Amino acid sequence: MKKLALYWYIFSEVSLSTFSIAHGKELCHYLLPFAPGQTHRTLQGYFGKYSHKAPLEYGVDFEMEEGTPIHAARSGTVISIKDDSNHSGKDKSFLEKANYIKVEHSDKTIGYYAHLKFRGILVKKGQKILASQHIGYSGCTGWCDGAHLHFEVHETKNGISRKTLPIQFITKQGVVKNMERQKSYTAVLSDQNLCK
Repeated sequence: MKKLALYWYIFSEVSLSTFSIAHGKELCHYLLPFAPGQTHRTLQGYFGKYSHKAPLEYGVDFEMEEGTPIHAARSGTVISIKDDSNHSGKDKSFLEKANYIKVEHSDKTIGYYAHLKFRGILVKKGQKILASQHIGYSGCTGWCDGAHLHFEVHETKNGISRKTLPIQFITKQGVVKNMERQKSYTAVLSDQNLCK
C-alpha cells in the first residue's frame, strides 16, 4: 500500500509536461518571449485546435500588435533566420512564408520564433544571444490571419523532422507548466532556475 501511495505521489507531482522536460533535459524555466512588464494573451496553447497538432502540439501563440518587440526566452546561438517575406494567408499553403528566428540552446533544443515582421529581425545567423535580449518584432507572415507570435521549443532529427517539447515559463503569475488558451500572462525578468 505504501509503494502504491508513493508511486501516485511521484506520478501526480511529475506531470506529463514536467516528465517530458526532465527526460534527458534539465528541468528549468523559460522567460516569456516579450518585454518584461508586458502582458499578452494566448490565442492558442498546447494542443490548440486550430493549428497546434503534431508536431506543433506544444507551440504557443501570443496575441500582439504588429511591431511588438520580441525578446529571447532563453540564451543560445542563432542558427537560422528568415525576414524577406511579406506574404500571409489563412491556409496552410502560406506555411513556408513565415519569417522566423531559430535559436539553438545549450542542450541542442531549438527555440523557434515565427510570423515575424518583414525585415523585422535584429539578429544574425551565428550570433550568440542572451535570455531577454530584444531580437525582433512581431508580425503576420506565413500561415496567419492576424499579428501574433508563435513560439515553440523543439528537437530535430537529422535536421529534418521536428518534435515540439513542453516547457515551463516563469511569469508574474508564477511558474506556468501549461499555457492556457485565452489567458493573459505578464513577462518578468528573473533568474529563478532559468534554462542556461
